[in-house]
Amino acid sequence: MLTDDLKSLGFGKNEADVFVSLQELGKSGAGNIIEKTGLHRNLVYQSLKALEEKGLLTKIEGSGATIFQANDPSELLHLVKRQELTAQQIVQELSSRAKIMKQKVSLYEGNTGFRSAFWDMIETLKPGQELLIMGIFDIDEEFQGMIKTFHEERAAAGIPSRILLNARAKNVGDMLSRIDVTTVRYMQPGFVTPSVFFIYAGKIMISLPNQRTFIRIENEEAAQAFRSYFNTLWDRTTQTFKGEAGIKSFMEFVLAAGEPVKLIGAHLRFKEIYPELWEAWHKRRTEKKMRFDAVVLRGVDAVQTQGLELAETRTANVDVFQNVTWIFGNYVANIVWINREETVAFVIEHEAVASQQREYFERLWKDENT
Repeated sequence: MLTDDLKSLGFGKNEADVFVSLQELGKSGAGNIIEKTGLHRNLVYQSLKALEEKGLLTKIEGSGATIFQANDPSELLHLVKRQELTAQQIVQELSSRAKIMKQKVSLYEGNTGFRSAFWDMIETLKPGQELLIMGIFDIDEEFQGMIKTFHEERAAAGIPSRILLNARAKNVGDMLSRIDVTTVRYMQPGFVTPSVFFIYAGKIMISLPNQRTFIRIENEEAAQAFRSYFNTLWDRTTQTFKGEAGIKSFMEFVLAAGEPVKLIGAHLRFKEIYPELWEAWHKRRTEKKMRFDAVVLRGVDAVQTQGLELAETRTANVDVFQNVTWIFGNYVANIVWINREETVAFVIEHEAVASQQREYFERLWKDENT
């Protein structure tokens, strides 16, 4: 909006509203401006005085009445030029007073602060140098658009990025994974960071996106420590989930992956041990349009998935499976169903292993015992 653009130039909200209204009204008394803006009389007069001081309106004193007229909009360019000259003088003055010490911490706020904080990464990194990002979670729609623009410009500058997201940020991950030179992975469900960390060169930027607050720290040792921690999480390809809380986290992990689920060796103990979780999880799976196909042993009731949407069970032409295997995306999970507190799931992320297991599933699926 026009008023938002004016606010980015340092206008207060009321000033912006009065300035736009006066441009539309032409010569006008205060009463007409008050009526058009809906602002209180005192606020309108305060704004008129501020605009006059900026050189953006002319006040015409008449017989018993004061008329206000907005100056040509091109005066905005002169205003910005004056502000730039003033800023240069301030920088020179502060530089002459400041100690010779590099600033270590910078704070940025609002949408304007966002651009200053984020574009420092593009200006600092050279093509081929990597930006690491850790902890992205659900963010508001406006910020998603801002982030998308940043990453598109980052990619265009030839700066690759590896991004570790919280498991619940699947929508953000889908958007970012479509951008060039960008690799996205997800943290284990339950592992939630309170903020987002950007690691680049000798800097760390801490982002609180929904509050539009950004803190940049310039410290080589701290950046290296964060970089090592990031790589530890990035290279973690195996995970273990144990007990009721662990299995709930595992099921959240599967939902976050958003991929079709294929089971080998299923005896459907899931439904027996966690009946409430079984029902709730399948409802959410269906809402996400995820298929659930299972191959079970001879003698196992293959109709237990009846009534479930996007689900089917077939009986394999084999007598025994060594374990129960879930395949989804690039993940393979081996699950030992024992009881509510001792059931354990071992998950590995490996594209080739997942592909082999998926091929094995397809052979069993086609060669069902008929």
